[in-house]
Amino acid sequence: MTVALVWIIAFAIFFFLALKGWEGGFGHFVKSRIPAALQVDDNDRWLWSAAVGVLGATLIIRPVSMILTLILIAIIAFVVKLVMTWALKKIH
Repeated sequence: MTVALVWIIAFAIFFFLALKGWEGGFGHFVKSRIPAALQVDDNDRWLWSAAVGVLGATLIIRPVSMILTLILIAIIAFVVKLVMTWALKKIH
């Protein structure tokens, strides 16, 4: 129960800070980095603030699991990039 309460509090803090910073650097960062296909409309601030809230709260509660997951995703992306590069060189 305590872990859930801490997660909810951390989520609320990250969500609030993301919403507050949307007009500043955070909103500009999201709009410049996210492809146009993923930008829904003016309600992006609620979607991305909730995503940051979930990721931030999870990072606070389970940092080792989160870091290991990010490392695993990076390794998979690197291997996919190598295979794609190799395949494109074989085609040309």
